[in-house]
Amino acid sequence: MTAYITAIIFLVITPGPGVLTTAGVGSAYGFQAGLAYMFGIIFGSLIAMSAVGSGLAAIVFWFPIFRIHLYSHPFRIYCTRPFASRRLEHASPLLRQTSHLAS
Repeated sequence: MTAYITAIIFLVITPGPGVLTTAGVGSAYGFQAGLAYMFGIIFGSLIAMSAVGSGLAAIVFWFPIFRIHLYSHPFRIYCTRPFASRRLEHASPLLRQTSHLAS
């Protein structure tokens, strides 16, 4: 029981990734951006806790097709957005010559 209580104490007092990333966003982009980021973390956590507490998450994850879409689409969106926002002039000369996007 002592090990359990010690682990709980350390989990409660150490900052998680939400705290650390909020501090990073706030220091890099200012107070307003940090505040918006913090509210986004709180709102997302509330949605996740509500889905789990109401049993909606268990129902959704019961069906494999929903599970696949919930896991794969956010990852695809996260990975493709930086590539889509890059400008062509920063690309290599070979890519600029052969690309159909070059004008």
